[in-house]
Amino acid sequence: MRREIIFAIILGIILGGVILYGLRLANNATKNLDSNPAVSPTPAETAQITSAPSNNQSPIVISSPQDNSVSITDKIILSGVGPANSELALLTEKSEDFIKTDDQGRFSLEIPLVGGENEITVSALIDDQIKSTTITIIYTSAKINL
Repeated sequence: MRREIIFAIILGIILGGVILYGLRLANNATKNLDSNPAVSPTPAETAQITSAPSNNQSPIVISSPQDNSVSITDKIILSGVGPANSELALLTEKSEDFIKTDDQGRFSLEIPLVGGENEITVSALIDDQIKSTTITIIYTSAKINL
């Protein structure tokens, strides 16, 4: 019995030391953050940022399927329009594909879906910038009664 009490006391001292050491490390880390204030942009940098063109329109348009639609099949045909004769990257929950658009910029590809929410992103590199469009498709095998 006496051995167990001594063992419990020693274990408590070791555990307390570890906790105190962790608290000291956390305090030192927060003190270092306080001594290095965040860098804010100068007025000239702010002017450059606000004068940048605000054309956030993506040249990629997904025509089928519609965003936030529900599918009862595990594959869909994704189609749309992008820049003519360009490479598009398609990123889904299950696959990564590359597809080339035709002369009018049209593209179409069969995409596998996973159960639940599927986020599909189509991206292209245009004028040294990545332009993307993302849609969400929900795949369910449950019967939908309308």
